[in-house]
Amino acid sequence: MDRKKVALTSTEIQEIINILSHTTTIAQVLSDIKRSASRIATEKNKRLGRTDVSTRMIVDLIISNEQVKQHSVIRQSPEIIKILKKGKGKGVKTRAQSIDEYRKRSGTGSKGRGSKRGKRPRRG
Repeated sequence: MDRKKVALTSTEIQEIINILSHTTTIAQVLSDIKRSASRIATEKNKRLGRTDVSTRMIVDLIISNEQVKQHSVIRQSPEIIKILKKGKGKGVKTRAQSIDEYRKRSGTGSKGRGSKRGKRPRRG
């Protein structure tokens, strides 16, 4: 019996890109990607009528997609892909949270003004 290869549709890829564009923290990006990958896998299993498609497969497809790789969020923080490749459930979110906390402490936020240490407070 020849099994069809599972692929992501353009709307599913667009959904992932929207997630990348509209979330701020790495932890939130990871949890949203995992949630939508799980939903996509469930939909594909319902359509196929069997349980061949896993969330892990969908996450691997998301990681390997060229549009996702070229997104500015992934380019700024490539550790997102490393964490997704590693997987392992709940540990993913805690690793991402620790990266977010480290970035908050070091002071390089989304505006990228460098470290806040030793600087006068900004006005207004």
